[in-house]
Amino acid sequence: MLLKKLRKYVIMLIPLIVLSFSQVSLAATDTTSGSLTDLFYTSAFSGSWSVFSKFNWLGFLLNFVITAFCLIGLMLVCYQRLVTLLYLSSRSLFDRIHEIKTAGKGGKILGLPGIIKDTISSANHGTGIDAIISFGLSLMPDVYAYSDYCAERRSYNLQDDDTVTTYMLKIAMPTILTIFFFSIGFNGTLFRAYGSVVSAMATAADKVIEEDLDATLTKWLNSGASYNFCFSDDGTELGNFKQKIAKSMYQKILAKSNDLTTANKQTIGSAIDTYVTSTVTAANLQTYAAGYDGSDKDVKNLQYSVCINSSQKISGELGGSGKAISDFGLSGTLKSPTASTKYYIHVFASKKADADETNYFEVNKKNSNSESKNKKQPSTQSVE
Repeated sequence: MLLKKLRKYVIMLIPLIVLSFSQVSLAATDTTSGSLTDLFYTSAFSGSWSVFSKFNWLGFLLNFVITAFCLIGLMLVCYQRLVTLLYLSSRSLFDRIHEIKTAGKGGKILGLPGIIKDTISSANHGTGIDAIISFGLSLMPDVYAYSDYCAERRSYNLQDDDTVTTYMLKIAMPTILTIFFFSIGFNGTLFRAYGSVVSAMATAADKVIEEDLDATLTKWLNSGASYNFCFSDDGTELGNFKQKIAKSMYQKILAKSNDLTTANKQTIGSAIDTYVTSTVTAANLQTYAAGYDGSDKDVKNLQYSVCINSSQKISGELGGSGKAISDFGLSGTLKSPTASTKYYIHVFASKKADADETNYFEVNKKNSNSESKNKKQPSTQSVE
């Protein structure tokens, strides 16, 4: 009953607490001009190298741990390989030792009473001198249990019929990589490699922070209907080629504008439509795309590229010169490094390096049977 009453009171208090915090938040908004997230741009939310000097002992400890762990790890790798090689050198002997020692597990006083009973008193592992030898073998370490061939932790696809050579080949790559990583861990290369990757990720994060996400979000929320290009509707290869170029230009030019309203997008699309119609022609393609034969069929062997930069003219572009992107009816703020930068758009066309122009089903008239028959067919024309 008491718990139910407490729960009832807590449920009643939650709305009051939320309301109180909302009022405090509103009061703070009214009395301050900055944003709460501006705190993340202060020194309190960033690290300082000067603080590290107060933790110099941690640096010594880290150096000691890296050195010790790399040394111990290298020793353990060598130990594991040598123990396994020792086991393979006399597999039957160490299997027998493992069998004897397994029988004595769980006994008192190091298992010696059980071993003595099993080997000498009961003679389960031989009689006479064999029993004494078995007892002597039971005092040796269980090499099988420490080797890579122990059934409880066998890996690397090891088999019971492996030879020393087979074992070394199977274990070579894991051993080499283990020693390699211990080595680069010891000299600091391993962690510098991690640091290099993280540094690249941090650079990307900095670029994200530098981006004005508020402006980007506003731009896309206000985005209007896109312009519809109709070049491909004529059913020709040249029309499809123009369609691809127009769409590429449209995307690249819109990326430079902060005004994505329907009116602006339609204006830009219409200007691109006019430019592509007058520039991407069969005549221009023959002039600037080396190897193009001027036919609609050969257009499928062409490739294009569109780029925007501050150069007014680039050798080999269609039309011989670039066109300022401001001529396409851009309105709003132009996204550029400096307000005075003027951008030009350039369109290139070239023959594909792997263009296949061979018609494999074209009949060779010189060697065709129909051609031969036509030549041998006697004339049926009557002579008067």
